[in-house]
Amino acid sequence: MKSGLTFVLLFLLILPLQAEEVVPHGVVLMYHRFEENRYPSTNIRMAQFRAQLDYLQQEGFIFWPLRRMLDAIFNGHEIPDRTVALTVDDAYLSVYQQAYPLLKERKLPLTVFVSTTAIDQDHGGYMSWQQMREMQQHNIDFANHSASHLHLTRRMDGEGKCQWLERVRQDIEQARQRLQQELGPQGLPLFAYPFGEYNGDVAKLLNKMSYLALGQHSGAIGPGSDKQALPRFPINERLAALDSFAVKASALPLPLALHHPEEPELAAENPPRLTLELEPNAPLSAGQITCYLGDGTRLESKEKSKRSLTVQASEPLPPGRSRYNCTAAAGGGRFYWFSQPWFNGPDPADPAY
Repeated sequence: MKSGLTFVLLFLLILPLQAEEVVPHGVVLMYHRFEENRYPSTNIRMAQFRAQLDYLQQEGFIFWPLRRMLDAIFNGHEIPDRTVALTVDDAYLSVYQQAYPLLKERKLPLTVFVSTTAIDQDHGGYMSWQQMREMQQHNIDFANHSASHLHLTRRMDGEGKCQWLERVRQDIEQARQRLQQELGPQGLPLFAYPFGEYNGDVAKLLNKMSYLALGQHSGAIGPGSDKQALPRFPINERLAALDSFAVKASALPLPLALHHPEEPELAAENPPRLTLELEPNAPLSAGQITCYLGDGTRLESKEKSKRSLTVQASEPLPPGRSRYNCTAAAGGGRFYWFSQPWFNGPDPADPAY
């Protein structure tokens, strides 16, 4: 009798993680450069990339094009557990020279976000439109990364709010037109924020333009995810260890009813206080959630109820980009994951600025 009871208890513990019980979700992985070792913060070495693909394929992960994944998640279509989408920002030439042959050989899909002015003006180091047309024949999609690749949240000198948003709109629209002219209709409108930066006004603009928009903050995507602030796991040679990569690839969306504030651009309160509220039927309590800064520093948290907690850094966030990463064990070595990005003006030490 005792052994039978033990079996039942173990079954109930693992039941929430069975594929048919997992909320529809997907994980998006983000890359930039391949085998460009001068840029370690945005580069992945091909040996690392090959090992990551080997792991995903050997462990039975499903590779879907990003558009198919997002369409399934947000329109209630069936999607297998452990589905991943590969994405690349900026359309550097090394994508064509290094990653594309490997993906073509393995028949794996990829979505490349293109800043079109760099292609049109032949800045060097980028793919050509002809190379992209070739790649389209082999499971490679292309999407909007703006024309200019400027920091969209920044206003130019003397620029009012309406002028700024109209300039951003024209920048995004110019890229859409050039992508369509060179590569044909692209289907579901997708946009990746340059540098992962956005604010509430830019997000509302993307929504008005009918785009699903992706950042550079980590986490899994589920039906409750913000369609104009979708997470991706940034991968580079410094973040390529297979043990941590495996955790990210198998992540589940933290089942949130709301988070506050949604606005990532810091105003008066620094450090910002983040409130998370779980869905009523969430299979965990707020006390199981632990949050960290992007550098791994654990954050102070206060449980307000079984469904709600607040979290706040102990020191003001520095200039530039920061984030709070919040996770909770889901069993079976998997984690629920949510990331809130913060943008605190320009960081003069960041070469991206």
